[in-house]
Amino acid sequence: MSRDHELVTLGTGTGQSVLIAGLVKRGLRPRAITGVTDNGGSSALVRRSLDLPQPGDTRSCLTAMAPPGPLRDLFSHRFDQGEIDGMSLGNLMLAALTRQLGGFDAAVARACELLETRGEILPVSDASTQIGARLSDGRLVTGEWEIIRREPRIPISDMFLEDREAPATPRALAALREARLVVLGPGTLRTGIVACLLFAGVREAIAASKARFVHVCNVMTQPGQTDGLSARSHVEVVEGALGRSLDHVLISSSRIPGPLLDHYRSMDAAPVEDDLDDARVIRAPLLQSTSLRIVESHRRPDNVFLLRHDPDRLAEQVHRLLERK
Repeated sequence: MSRDHELVTLGTGTGQSVLIAGLVKRGLRPRAITGVTDNGGSSALVRRSLDLPQPGDTRSCLTAMAPPGPLRDLFSHRFDQGEIDGMSLGNLMLAALTRQLGGFDAAVARACELLETRGEILPVSDASTQIGARLSDGRLVTGEWEIIRREPRIPISDMFLEDREAPATPRALAALREARLVVLGPGTLRTGIVACLLFAGVREAIAASKARFVHVCNVMTQPGQTDGLSARSHVEVVEGALGRSLDHVLISSSRIPGPLLDHYRSMDAAPVEDDLDDARVIRAPLLQSTSLRIVESHRRPDNVFLLRHDPDRLAEQVHRLLERK
C-alpha cells in the first residue's frame, strides 16, 4: 500500500471527484489540489456576496472523500426552490468556516476533520481571483463563464490570472514537491487544470518535484475552451502550463454511440481525436457507460447530460501507475 503523500490529483469539478471516489474505494488516500476560479452556478453567488475563492469544486471532492453519513449528506444537499434554488449547502458551510477561521485553506482543512475524509483536500489558493484568456486577436476575456460563452469563438492563445501574483497555498505546493505521481484531470482543461497551474509558486514546486505526471485526456471537446483540439493539442496545452513534459497520458478507448454523439453535436462538441502515437499513451475503456438511457440519468437542470469516466476503471489505471517502479 502506498504512503498517503505519494498520490496527488489536480483539477476541478465532477472529473476530479469521480477519480477521488475510485481511489478511495481502492483504499488509497490521495491529496487533492482543487481549483478556486470557477464563477458559475451556486458558487458564483457565494463569490459575489462574500468575495471568497470558489468553493464548489472543493466541496465536490470533500464529499467524494468522506465516508457515508449525515454530515456528508448535509454537505451534498442542494436546495431546489426559492431564491436559493440550486445552492449547495456545502458551499455555504465552507463560506461560514472561512469567515470563522480567516482563510479558505484553513476552512477546508477543518472540513476534512469534520467529515473524516480519507485523504486531504488542498485548495490551490486562498485568493479570490478570476481566470482570463488572451485570444488570438489580442483581446482579453476575464471570467470562466465569460470565456466559455464568448462570441465569436476566436481561438485562445494563452491563459492568465486576473491577480497575476496570487499565491498558491503552502499545503498545495508541499503536496506537489512530495508526490510520486500527480494526476491532472479529467475535467475542464483551460479554465480548470491550467488555471490551477498558474498560481504563484506552482511552477517552481513542479520543477522541484520528482513525481511522474499523468494527464487524463477528456473524451469530448469543450465548447469555448477546446473547440477542435485533438489529444495531441490537449497534451501541448497541459505541458505548456506545467513547464515540463508529461510522463503518461490516459485516453479512453470506449466507443461512443451515435445518439450520444448527436447530443454533443447539439452543444457544438465533438470527440477528441486520438492522434497520439508515443509510448507514454495508455488506452483503456474508461467511460462509466455509453448507454444513452444511463447517461441521460445524469441530466442536469439545464437539460444537458454528459459522459462520465468510470471511477473504478480510472482509479485502476492510476493505481497501476502509482505502483509502477
